[in-house]
Order: sequence, then C-alpha cells, then structure tokens
Amino acid sequence: MRNALKEITDAIKHRGNEAHHGPPPVPPRPGQNVLLASENEPLLAEPLERDVLAYRYHHGTNLGAIFVAEKWLFGTVFAPNAQGDSELDAVASQVTTYGVDAARKTFESFWSTTMTPQDWTFLASTANVTTVRLPIGYFSLGPKFCRSTPFEPYSAVYTNSWQYIKQFVTTAASYGIGTLIDLHALPGGANGDSHSGTSSHQAALWNNPQNLKLAVDCIKFIASETKDIPFVVGIQVVNEAIYNAPGMYQFYDSVITEVGKINSHANIYISDGWDLGTALKYSVGVNAVRGSCSVIVDTHKYYCFSDDDKKLNPWQIIDKVALSEVDGMQGQGATVIVGEYSCVMDGNSWGSIQGEQRKELATSFGQKEVHTWQQKSGGSFFWTYKMAWMPGGEWGFSEQTANGAVPAPTLAIAEKPDIESRLAKAQQSRDDLKRASLAQHVNYWNAAAPGQYFEHWRYQDGWENGFDDALIFFTYRLNHGSRRKGADRIGMSDLWTKKRETEYEALEEKEHGPSVNKAFFWEFGHGVRQGIKDFERVVGFS
Repeated sequence: MRNALKEITDAIKHRGNEAHHGPPPVPPRPGQNVLLASENEPLLAEPLERDVLAYRYHHGTNLGAIFVAEKWLFGTVFAPNAQGDSELDAVASQVTTYGVDAARKTFESFWSTTMTPQDWTFLASTANVTTVRLPIGYFSLGPKFCRSTPFEPYSAVYTNSWQYIKQFVTTAASYGIGTLIDLHALPGGANGDSHSGTSSHQAALWNNPQNLKLAVDCIKFIASETKDIPFVVGIQVVNEAIYNAPGMYQFYDSVITEVGKINSHANIYISDGWDLGTALKYSVGVNAVRGSCSVIVDTHKYYCFSDDDKKLNPWQIIDKVALSEVDGMQGQGATVIVGEYSCVMDGNSWGSIQGEQRKELATSFGQKEVHTWQQKSGGSFFWTYKMAWMPGGEWGFSEQTANGAVPAPTLAIAEKPDIESRLAKAQQSRDDLKRASLAQHVNYWNAAAPGQYFEHWRYQDGWENGFDDALIFFTYRLNHGSRRKGADRIGMSDLWTKKRETEYEALEEKEHGPSVNKAFFWEFGHGVRQGIKDFERVVGFS
C-alpha cells in the first residue's frame, strides 16, 4: 500500500496509448459506429494546483466583519461616539476622537489579531474547511481607491490594509485553506445595507458611471495582485446586489472582459441579485465563450427574514430547504455556491421552543442545508465564523460545528490509510469501469439512433480524462504533503467539464486545423462527466 500512490500517479502520467487496446482502428465509414479510441488520443494536461483549489468542493465559512465593520458582530473598531454601525461610521468615529494615526493603529491591530493560530487550527483540523470567504471593501485596497468617495478623509487609515489582506491569504494557505476574496462593499453600495460600507441606505453603485468605473478598477487591482496566488480561488465582484439592479449584467460583462485580460484562469463570482434562475442562465452564456473567465453564481439562503418564513415553524422551514433552481441545468456549465447561510430562524418561528429541543432542531436544520448544498452546489460558506460573542449561537460556525449542524463531506475527514485503500480500489476497477461505461454509451446510441455515425472514441477519451481528473483532486492532499487528512472531490463538476471541453476543442483545432469536424465533440464532454461520476462512486463520494 505504501507505494500505491506513486504507482497510480506514474501510471497516469506515462500511460501513453495504453487505452487503445490493440491496433489503430480503420477510418470509419458513414453509418459505422466506432468503439475503439483513435490512434492519436488527445490527452489533456493534468489539473494544476490552482485548478484543484478553485474547482474542488468548498466546505467553508465567512470570516465576518474583519475588514468590513458590522457593529452587531464586532464593536471593537467603533469609538464611543459612533452614530451608526457601518465601516464608515467606525473609521469616522475613530479619526474624530483619536486622530488618524491612532485610528490606523487601532484598525491594524484589529486586522492582525482577530484571527489567531488557534482559530486557523480549528478551521483546518476540527471544522475541516477547504476555503474561507473573506469580505473586504473597496476602501480596503488603500488610499488610492478612497479618492472622491466618503472614505477619502480617512484614507490614511487604510494605507496598509491590502497587505493585511494578503497576509490573511498567506496564513490560510499555510493551513491548506483557500480564500475567496469577496468585494463585499462597493463604491456607493450594491445594496442599501450597512455591510456595504456606509449607513446611507442607498444602492448608489448602479447607474453611477463614476462608482461603476471605480468598482471595475478595484476588481482589476485584485485580479492583478492575486493572479499568481493559487490559494486565491476566486474574486466575488458583488455581494448581495439589489433585486433587478439596473445595469448589473452589463457591469458583469465589463468585469469579465477586464479580468480576462489580466488572468483568463480567474474564477469570477457574481451575486444572483435575489434571482438565481436568471443569474444561472447568464452564467451559462458566459461559460460557453471560449477563453472567458469562468463565472460562478453566489446565492444566499436565509430562512429568517421574510414575512412568509416568519410564519413557518421549525419543521416547516427544515422541509423548505432547497436549491431547486439548478435542477435540469446539468451539462450547461452552470455552477452555484451558497455564499451565506446560517442556522437562524426568526423568534416567531421558534415560539416557545427553547433548550435542548431548539438545539436539536437547529442542528437538523443545518444538516438539511449542508446536505442540500453538497448535493446541488459547488460549495457553501456559513455566516459567520468570527464575532465578539463567540461561539456565536445559531449565527456561529464554531458553535454549529460543535453541534454537528455543519458537517464536512465524509471523505474530507478520512484518515490517510482509508484514502489510500479507496485509491487502490479505484485503480483496480478503472478498466472494468471504463469498458462498462463505454459499452453502455454505445448500446444506448445504437438503440436510440441505429445505423447512424458516431465517434464513440471521443467518449472514451473524455471518460479517461474525467476519471483521471477526479483522481488528481482526490489525491491532492496526499501529493502535496499537506498536514491535513482527507480527500477532495470536484465540486464544480459541470463547470470543470465545460473547461475540459474547451481545452479539448482547442487541442483538436491545434492538431487538425480549425475546420476539424466538431459534430461529435459532445461525446467527449459526456465522457468526462461520466468518468468523474464513476471515480467518485467507486471511492465512496456518491
């Protein structure tokens, strides 16, 4: 067993044309079904570390109000005379009361000490998170980005803030944790809530050319600064855009174009604007464009704010948990993550339920949410981990982890011998699984379209790439000497498959010219998807 990993990795890297099983097939005639792989099988490059970190399933949490103040979570950076509960209220109160230098020191101390080594150890080893979502503001990028905004008088406080953010990313990476940088507070505000940075109660980003330009400049800066950092898994360009925000998708188009010039591998996370179905359709269109940044849709699932939810009891709310908008979208390149959720229900929902019964129901609620997110999304991030009143109750990732309400995927916490055993089983089953899958594919199309011409060898190419990709993700922690146990799976499998289809098309064009017949390239994509499924099934992910 001790050499199983090396043998498997070597087999994948050097297998050459072993999948051909015999001499090259005779060129097909019209109407002839083709079973064998082609002589020049196009093998795509294996996933890089940045790919694994970006496309694996994200079991995560938000880090809360560290760089975007929310008084209900932390009052630390608010001076006693603060009138509101936003970041602008906090920094204005500090500067007015104590002066710029003292305010900067207060903020920098808060940024550098709020997360401790014990916190990171808990996230990595107890909660088993893969990724954290880090909310920041446009002001967090430094004084240059505060000009001509309400933060300009206090810009010196943010002189070093971007360096502290980069240190967060570095520290998280040292624990094997990726970071989704969430531009939580945008110029003018994407919504009217105080977590947009001010207490203006206006969503003044939209329809304001100056604010929109500054927002794009901020995102370009983040993209440039992080393009060579694999542990930055993506950039969220808007948090909780208002419903039907004017010009929102045009803004997304601009961001995707500009970021693509800087880093075409970047994953861009967009807000669904409380309309997940429309946002998913938009992402399908973008993700179909070759060479574009990948787009992932962020949706937030809370069951405690609407009047309708407040009328429901805990059992009804648990039954209501769903992510039905993704149903029927498989194969289109759409991926959603749940960027915020919690175990909170309104007081009216709880009624007289308290004590142990409430704790048990909150745990069941969280487990239903997590199970749903794991089945239907590319990841989820609990709101939130860090606050002044740890462990946080039903808002607290720490407390709900302890209660068993937000469990990590099962194999994410498996011990190394178990992972190696499952890995060996997958390798031993590989050829049988491939033959069975290919036979099923061929038999289906023989029955569905008898006598028609197909290129089923493309399905086999895809299956092999998909199976091998899933294996690379699975063994990432073993191969990279991580201190962490467990294994990863491709959480964004639909988007990953779309990425592989694009790479396959580019490779075929390179080898055979741009006029190569693409009529049966869909078989490659089907093969990738099924290869991933077969690997995950045999190792026990599904």
